[in-house]
Amino acid sequence: MPLYTDGLFERRGEHLNAALERPRRHAGAPAREPLDALCDELLIRLGADGDDIAVLAVRPVPPR
Repeated sequence: MPLYTDGLFERRGEHLNAALERPRRHAGAPAREPLDALCDELLIRLGADGDDIAVLAVRPVPPR
């Protein structure tokens, strides 16, 4: 489950609902990859330019 700041998806002049849909579309494909690869792919696929971006991904492990 990735968590991210608005710098990852927010674009000037774009409606917020459209911007929020972009990470949802792109997070599904690499979801089974290692977490560092998932974060890297999100940055690449979303065209992140480095301004005000933070991404945190966690994969919960079921209790034993």
